[in-house]
Amino acid sequence: MHGRAKGYIGEQLAAEYLEAKGLRIIARNKKFAGVEVDILALGGNTLVLCEVKTAEQANAHPSMWVSREQQRRYVRAATSLLMRRAYSGCNVRFDVIEVCAGSVRVIEGAFEA
Repeated sequence: MHGRAKGYIGEQLAAEYLEAKGLRIIARNKKFAGVEVDILALGGNTLVLCEVKTAEQANAHPSMWVSREQQRRYVRAATSLLMRRAYSGCNVRFDVIEVCAGSVRVIEGAFEA
């Protein structure tokens, strides 16, 4: 399977998982402050920015592929979002979601601002 298709399937599985856990999906693959966020979700008063990494092997650890630069970009996106009236006063969490061989694993608070 090609990278783009694999990524889309992984993001779909991740979004379904988050919704099943009670989070509301606000946006997918949307740019904030020039940064594309894979999934933006809201859980209570917490804005959750999710980077989704997909691998075909069950024993892979794709969360290791999230670079410091990606983390900095996500922080920039969160800063921009918090300036919006709808999200002012929200807490922020950065999650990395691993999708390996169809199995979903969420690493909550994978990095900090």
